Amino acid sequence: MKRGLVFKFSQNKHLLDELMKTGNSKLVERSQKDPYWGGFLPNSKNKLGQFLAEVRDNYAKEGKIFAEGTDLDKFSF
Repeated sequence: MKRGLVFKFSQNKHLLDELMKTGNSKLVERSQKDPYWGGFLPNSKNKLGQFLAEVRDNYAKEGKIFAEGTDLDKFSF
């Protein structure tokens, strides 16, 4: 999933701009059925929101989706 988000936002400037507009807001997938990717249900993990925030925060800090030479295979997907 994280790899997909990296490719998605690195290839679509409009979507990246929209993500950056969220600032430091907590990002939550409002799924009422998926406690792993979503963050709406009690004890949800909100993995999608966490991954989106990681992409956003890295771009804000580095000016790119992931730093040069980042090995995406080292991330837990």
